Amino acid sequence: MSEWAFPGAEDRSLSGSEELVQAFTRSAKPPSLFRIGMEIEAFGVDASTGMSIPYSGERGIEAILARMAEGGDWELQTESGRPVGLARGESRVSLEPGGQFELATSPCRDLFELEREFETYRRELDAAARPLGVAFLGLGVHPFAPVDRIPWVPKARYDWMRRRLPSRGHLAHHMMKSTAAVQVSLDHADEEDMAAKLRVGLALSGVAAALFANASLSIGGPNGYQSLRGHVWRYTDPSRCGLIPAALGPGSFGYADYVDHALGVPVLFLLRDGRYLEIDASFREFLADGLGQHRATFSDWSMHLSGIFTEARLKNVVELRSVDSQPPDRVLAVPALWKGLLGHPESLREALAFVEGWGADELDRLAEAGARLGLGALFRGRPLAGWASDMVALARRGLDRADATGPGGRREPELLAPIEPWAGAGRSPGQEALDAWERNPAGIGAWVVDRYRF
Repeated sequence: MSEWAFPGAEDRSLSGSEELVQAFTRSAKPPSLFRIGMEIEAFGVDASTGMSIPYSGERGIEAILARMAEGGDWELQTESGRPVGLARGESRVSLEPGGQFELATSPCRDLFELEREFETYRRELDAAARPLGVAFLGLGVHPFAPVDRIPWVPKARYDWMRRRLPSRGHLAHHMMKSTAAVQVSLDHADEEDMAAKLRVGLALSGVAAALFANASLSIGGPNGYQSLRGHVWRYTDPSRCGLIPAALGPGSFGYADYVDHALGVPVLFLLRDGRYLEIDASFREFLADGLGQHRATFSDWSMHLSGIFTEARLKNVVELRSVDSQPPDRVLAVPALWKGLLGHPESLREALAFVEGWGADELDRLAEAGARLGLGALFRGRPLAGWASDMVALARRGLDRADATGPGGRREPELLAPIEPWAGAGRSPGQEALDAWERNPAGIGAWVVDRYRF
């Protein structure tokens, strides 16, 4: 849940919604300054049993964070004296509610810079964890531990979410503790560019989720889905999850429209003097009426934006959020897909034409069908595999246009290669784990640790 700093995120009181629109306007950048960022989550497990590691103890989360800080130039981050993350420059390692480690990269110039940062982190994480008998796994859901066997991370924010969210969705605790994702952040040039990227990101969220579906095992066996994570998010909190229908509609959509959407979302977090306060109001109501002596600030707004969990969302960047966590060999294909689709003006125009006329209702149905069936689901009478193949081809052309070259003459389209065979075969990656389970159910633990280990 890390984020790049939002313009104006301070404790000054807000006078009205126009200030919020202006803050989004200030977050735009010229294309010459565009960067790409990624957040990647992974489950820490006992390498011999597959069960979640504890927060405390010699083989726990605290110990691994401390080993990473001692072994390199990471700075340990604490809350109430307890380790809860690491910082290095603009990069962050944070903990999700169930102890998932999340790397939030620095803003990178190209995919190869992003790849180097991820690979450095992966080596450091494994060097700290492997001697303790711990493995970190890139999967969309925890493959072995029941949700009640996954310990909570001792953070005030998560304690607050733990108590509030279940009243809004019966799978909220599953979302918090037993899911993991890859999220990609892209800059935007202006209001029109933002709207186009948000629209395409939302419209293609279900196709991308099915292409990368990687959450088919739970409690050691098949769970009935290619991406159980995708299903779980649908029953977390409908007011802050899913799609943004206005961004998919036929009319124009701008910063003011996103502000209007966000103002209508119930406030989840209100922090004063280190304490979270009870509030039962949308941000629009809080902005107008306050809460007792408290008035809405930019800091409140920034925190509010971080509690909107739609498949694509706007902060100071456009963030694409629909894809399950992946094993190391497929991780970079996720930012490669989104950069290829959204990163070049001509490619973005092609992507907009590709999703022309796709509406929120049919995309909502697609999300559930794709979570269950993966690329075998149908959309507009056609298997998702066909849509996914076309989408990847668009992304490949977009990366060709970007013409970025890495070490040894490598080019960015190569990073799509790990996912292209799945689209071509019409099979989601979640099927790989199901096939392994069918071959040898008794050996699935060792296979999963070996296949998905960071």
